[in-house]
Amino acid sequence: MKANNLSISIPYTECGKNCPYCISKMTGYMKADEELFRDNLVKARRVATAMGVSSLMITSKGEPFNNLSDLDAVISYFRNFPIEVQTNGLPLIKGDVIVRQDISTVAVSVDSPDYFSNNYAIFKVWENIHKSKAIARATILMSNRFKGWKLHNFLAVCKEHNIRQLTFRHATVPDNRVCTKQSREATQWIEDHYCTAHYNMIIEEIQEKVTDEKDLVLELPFGASVYDIDDISVSYFDYCVQENSNGENIRSLIYQEDGHMYLTWDKQGSIIW
Repeated sequence: MKANNLSISIPYTECGKNCPYCISKMTGYMKADEELFRDNLVKARRVATAMGVSSLMITSKGEPFNNLSDLDAVISYFRNFPIEVQTNGLPLIKGDVIVRQDISTVAVSVDSPDYFSNNYAIFKVWENIHKSKAIARATILMSNRFKGWKLHNFLAVCKEHNIRQLTFRHATVPDNRVCTKQSREATQWIEDHYCTAHYNMIIEEIQEKVTDEKDLVLELPFGASVYDIDDISVSYFDYCVQENSNGENIRSLIYQEDGHMYLTWDKQGSIIW
């Protein structure tokens, strides 16, 4: 088996944002085993190395920067890997967190144009990342909140805020979603806010602008491509979570907060060990 990335979901701490489309509301939450989670980090690193993983992504069912203890523990085990941390940005607005130098990329989940306003508090998100020398990535969840926004608008704010990487994400509903009120409401929000339509519009614009011969930087084994557009790294993902693979195109190995490794986020039966 081969994998592109290792995703580590550190034990839950409150997100603080309560996004209505949250994928965790649809895939469900998991009871953490913090002792096993830390004990098996060395095993996770060994398996990731054996499967050719080239980078590490730290995420959580909550907000990773609200659990600095486990975040620092993971970084300590994987300090020789390029490390990306996913965040909603709120801890960086408040100034409660200093981005460690071991972190290569900070990926901020962006779900509205407010993240690109000239409001000083919002500006601190990108300013704090830039000061840390990490690469800033804006991961855009497309919906009608971005009505009227074109590709050139996103590229302009990236240059303004020193954002080097731009990813567009399709808000999707996993096949194996949990049967809860939260899950149903998240599914309904995605439908009501025309997420698929707005995602398709921006992807069509990217495809019209780029050519593989001139702008293609990288084709990833799980289907995504990375382009250089106006010196910004631009990519897009048709799905939020990979629900199956052939063993050679695994987007991410997933080490969860129960201390076990999985192949998918939404299938407990995908457990490897």
